[in-house]
Amino acid sequence: TISLAAYSGPVVIRFQAPDAAGQVSIVDRHVVVSSIQHANLITSVPGVVQDVNGNRVLFVDSTNNALGLRTIDGSHATIYQKPGIAICHAYLTPSGAIFLKGPVGNLALGVTEFLIGQATDLSTAGSEQGLVVKNGFAIWESGVGHGSLTLRDLTAGVSTAVASDAGNWMYDVSTAGDVAYWNSSYQAVLVPYEGTPVQVTHDPTFWNTYT
Repeated sequence: TISLAAYSGPVVIRFQAPDAAGQVSIVDRHVVVSSIQHANLITSVPGVVQDVNGNRVLFVDSTNNALGLRTIDGSHATIYQKPGIAICHAYLTPSGAIFLKGPVGNLALGVTEFLIGQATDLSTAGSEQGLVVKNGFAIWESGVGHGSLTLRDLTAGVSTAVASDAGNWMYDVSTAGDVAYWNSSYQAVLVPYEGTPVQVTHDPTFWNTYT
């Protein structure tokens, strides 16, 4: 028996099982400890929750190989699963989901969108941490040469190149589609939605990064 009385919030429980040869198998389980006495369980999923929006819950299974979607009423569907492909990060969109995935043990990542019952590969991705989603917009560094930043309007289904000199991570997008990133000169740049990029810092001494 494991007591979690001393914890609150997200907790990772690690199980380690050594064998006679000294080899060790490790399995992590993610749980949430709540001290709220009047909290009610709405639904549960057989895996790790990636995103929640309204009555939809997006999650990956314990192997990170299958992406599932469950609604509060209990209906469940596996929306993406391919042998040897792991799901890195996944987010709900207004009409489906968008996620990073790639071969197990390989850094060849890609961005895939699930919409109307079909998964479509959109682009390569340069970083496991590189997909940012806010409301109806997503942004990622495509990995096709340093700094190729792509903005996708998830409602319209349109992708636009917004930068060719962006850092490989720590950029952001607003719920209105405005983009902030740091460029190859380590200065901060703002790109208003459907507007012209504006460099907002000009500091010769310090880096202005991680927007």
